[in-house]
Amino acid sequence: MEWTAPLDFKIVVTGSLIFLGLLWATTRPKACLSDELPWIGRQSRIFSKARASLGTVRKAREMLEEGYYKYSKAGKVYVLPSWTSGPEAILPPSLVRWMSTQPDDILNAQKLHEEIMETDYVFQYTHTLDNPLHQDVIRRDLNRHLGSLTPAIMMELEDTFKQYWGLDTEQWKEIRVFENTMRSITRVTNHVLVGRPLCQNETYLYNVTKFVQAVVVSGSIIRMLPAFLKPIMGRLISLSTRYYNWKCSRFLFPLIEQRMAEMKRSSGSGNNKAAPNDFITWLILNSYSRPKPIDRSVEMIAYRIMLVNFSAIHTTSFTVTNLLFDLFSSPLVSEYVTAMRKEAKQAVQDNHGNWTKAAIAQSVRLDSAVRETMRLSSFMGRGLERKVEASKGIMLDEGFHLPRGVNVGVSVYSIHHDECFYPRAHEYDAFRFSKPLEKVENWKQIDVDEGALGEETSKASNGSSRNLSSLVSISDTFLSFGHGRHSCPGRFFAATEMKLLLAQILLNYDVEPLATRPANRWIADTILPPMEATIKIKRRKTD
Repeated sequence: MEWTAPLDFKIVVTGSLIFLGLLWATTRPKACLSDELPWIGRQSRIFSKARASLGTVRKAREMLEEGYYKYSKAGKVYVLPSWTSGPEAILPPSLVRWMSTQPDDILNAQKLHEEIMETDYVFQYTHTLDNPLHQDVIRRDLNRHLGSLTPAIMMELEDTFKQYWGLDTEQWKEIRVFENTMRSITRVTNHVLVGRPLCQNETYLYNVTKFVQAVVVSGSIIRMLPAFLKPIMGRLISLSTRYYNWKCSRFLFPLIEQRMAEMKRSSGSGNNKAAPNDFITWLILNSYSRPKPIDRSVEMIAYRIMLVNFSAIHTTSFTVTNLLFDLFSSPLVSEYVTAMRKEAKQAVQDNHGNWTKAAIAQSVRLDSAVRETMRLSSFMGRGLERKVEASKGIMLDEGFHLPRGVNVGVSVYSIHHDECFYPRAHEYDAFRFSKPLEKVENWKQIDVDEGALGEETSKASNGSSRNLSSLVSISDTFLSFGHGRHSCPGRFFAATEMKLLLAQILLNYDVEPLATRPANRWIADTILPPMEATIKIKRRKTD
């Protein structure tokens, strides 16, 4: 029997939450923004700031667009109120590059991200954030080994789709896209993190996804609480993250202990047998160079794996879900699918029947299709968010002073949908980013040298240099992976994973085109894909 709260009770609770929220939005201490800056959505009424903040819950897109075309396009700053994080100074696109180059003692990204995520309550071991060893391992080891990992990633994808999507070539099967995508991404990601057989253990995978979801939900709820309630309520609300971390640790601890013992025996005996080429091995090896013994503990290594799971699974699952709906609801879906299938088959054929780093680089249409979804259907309304850290604040060219403690950001949604940057910006053009490259003579011989910031300069065989827009590229007008020194370090792995996943689907499955695309849902300035929407699929018959 399902218990349902009485209507009066629901009204009282809802009303109380709204009242507390209004009180909190009105009274909580925040760095003072100049009254000379325009506030979007603010009117001359009682509780004007609180009302404007509440308005962003249901009208964030309209408010971002109003501010962008009224102020940002003219190079001006405006204030976007926020129900959850307080007012934020939204800077124009002309300042994106300047923002991305500022050091942490001027504009600090980590402080604001930790504040938004409520890490003091949500994350069990904040030491892992102050000393982000796992991010160093991603930058140095994971990115360096991607080429050698590619065949294993595709192998795991093949087994994953056979199990989750099935092998029936006759009957259409209806699946929930987000749920299925998250299961697939979790399994493939953990192939790289912990290897087989654990990456195929459904109980472990279930608890990993529950941990990821608990982090998101807990942080969102805690962020809405008044500061005086957070020390008590925050720890209660985040109990679910600790519970699922504990459930996962029951699988991770024995594996890590076994790996450490094997590596120690191998080192002591002079046996040069290589340890498995996965994230656990890299974490253990890198932990030895850290001065604090806690970094070498089984508990801390396991928790870092969980943090990487959170970073890798959450956003990639959103992107792939949006990708499938963007592609298969496009009026040009048949043309797109045919062209990408041909490209994928040719890439494999050119690389001796295998998916290799070269084959992935050759698949520029797959690359473009994913990048276009990240532009059109990003899950971010705002981005490039920083906290002003300079002791005296910062003075902008327009003459506005932003004091220390103020949050700043840009309207990612508006930049990504600006017709000046992207013609037909509200349409899904799968090959938007590959068309310029395919016009380059001998483009297949171009060797893309992906720099630390992903701003790629490629040289053709004749020695001329050309700037290319691959999936991992970042720029002033493509901000899905961030920009500058705080851009996403795992984007190279995410790009490889998403392109291989799309290739796996196109080569092995038919997907029934959609008459209309299920709508994404805005909650404040977070844009969620259609979580319950479905597609119909069936296995393709072998050619």
